[in-house]
Amino acid sequence: MASCTRIENSLQAYIDGELGDSDRVILEQHVAECRACAENLRRQQRANAVVFEAFALDRLRTSLRARVLENLPEMESVQEDIESVNWRAKHPGPWYTRTAQFVPAAALAVLVIVAFVLQHYWPSSSTSTEKIGLVSFTHGIIKRSEENATARNAVNLNDYVQCNDRFETGAQASMMLSITGPTHLKAAGDSSFKVVDSRRIQLENGTIWVDVGHDGSLFKVTTPGGVITVFGTIFSVQVKNAITTVTVERGLVQVENGTNFCRLEGGQQVTISTQGLSAPIEVDAAAIHAWAKPISPDADSEALFEDAVLPKSEATELPGRVAFFVDTSQNGKSWDVTAIRVYWQPDQIATGHCGYDVYVSSGNGTPIFKAFIDGSVFADKRSSSYEIPVPNGPIRGVMSLIVRLVPNRVSGDIVNNTLDVKAIAVKP
Repeated sequence: MASCTRIENSLQAYIDGELGDSDRVILEQHVAECRACAENLRRQQRANAVVFEAFALDRLRTSLRARVLENLPEMESVQEDIESVNWRAKHPGPWYTRTAQFVPAAALAVLVIVAFVLQHYWPSSSTSTEKIGLVSFTHGIIKRSEENATARNAVNLNDYVQCNDRFETGAQASMMLSITGPTHLKAAGDSSFKVVDSRRIQLENGTIWVDVGHDGSLFKVTTPGGVITVFGTIFSVQVKNAITTVTVERGLVQVENGTNFCRLEGGQQVTISTQGLSAPIEVDAAAIHAWAKPISPDADSEALFEDAVLPKSEATELPGRVAFFVDTSQNGKSWDVTAIRVYWQPDQIATGHCGYDVYVSSGNGTPIFKAFIDGSVFADKRSSSYEIPVPNGPIRGVMSLIVRLVPNRVSGDIVNNTLDVKAIAVKP
């Protein structure tokens, strides 16, 4: 069945009678089964009728064809020596004289084919040369290594940052990166991290302070202990002795560890260790982040970043994030939820579907568990649902659930606009 988006884009062509037979059949079948699209079609037909009647006095009463033909210049007759043409047709000459006229075209075709083959098979580095950031502050010894490179080079002020650059700071060193978003990252001494891209950081060891701009897309920091996801905030992450500590100064941060997750607000802190995810505690975030305050961008570096790196157009909200309210009660009594099932209408045409991070919370916002749906699940044209079992037994004593689906674009960029969520439950 075609998606609602595709049908919506074809409504005007259907009304104008410009759709092909197959597309018209697909649209009519979809409209017969989808009340929303049927209502959109009727609304657009009414709008077309109103516009048609509104411009009744402005419509042409006669065809313009005759008037256009009257004003076209007459073509001059071409005098051709018919006898010479017939003689050349009957006496074409030897083959090499006939094929000589095709040599330039054949040579051009060969050059195009050779250029295409060379471009396709020429060895190239996988490292992206796109500038995604700038080194805007340095102090002490700082080293950088590029993707797939073992050599470590010294970092200088105003050096550009590219995807997969890895940085290491010395014992008494500190640095600051300005990244598109805009995002500002400060690293303390004895820290090592990798800038995967403008929205993903891998912290291996040490401490970083991050101020994430509100550009509508997700920003992730991965550590050996878990994943930190933010939309726009100020926070810090520390990895020391196999313990990850996340401190939020402002905004909202989501911390994930396996199937568990929690949300932190300003002034809260959480740790991830071998025992799992701790409960959030109240802390003085400003005091904890005092080490980062003396680190500020160089004025010239800030101007260079805004001029040469920062995109001139504002980023837009990434589509596809949806949340569902699922009632898990009946007659005032809660049901035991054993699984969450996600439904959608298969798209028979589109390829490259994105996956989804699934976050399940109680109706009052208490996190319960996290799961992931791979994009290959949506690529199966025969599949229209996917069941996510509740880890560690059923969910009990909860009257409602909030299920959030966040696109994960590792496998593709195509989002599904027909998602629905239901709970699979049994009576307690």
